[in-house]
Amino acid sequence: MKANQDEILCWYNYAEGFEKKVKDIMDNDKKVKDQQARTQVYNFIIPHLPGITKENLRKKTQRARNIHKLFKRIGVKKIKRVVTYSADTISKLTSIQIQSIIDRFTNSTLTRMAKAELTKELPF
Repeated sequence: MKANQDEILCWYNYAEGFEKKVKDIMDNDKKVKDQQARTQVYNFIIPHLPGITKENLRKKTQRARNIHKLFKRIGVKKIKRVVTYSADTISKLTSIQIQSIIDRFTNSTLTRMAKAELTKELPF
């Protein structure tokens, strides 16, 4: 359980750092497009990972980005509540599945907030 949570958090942090580096490159040179910035980051990382191909790194990064997309929206603290799913399982979710989970969490949170607000207004 804890190992799964730690792995999910590691991939989340990797994707967070990756996206920050891409943004930094684009901010420093307005002519650089998103894909060019990503290629630059891959080219920087690849020499530090012997035996990993650029394609393999791209796939791992995409999976990490799926984890990041989910937990950035529902809250990174929710990683501690993951019990049954591995980082690999979460990373393979489709965009539609990720959005469905985000919607469920968002709707659940909004419902709880609305109920709390309603009970504050009741006189009893």
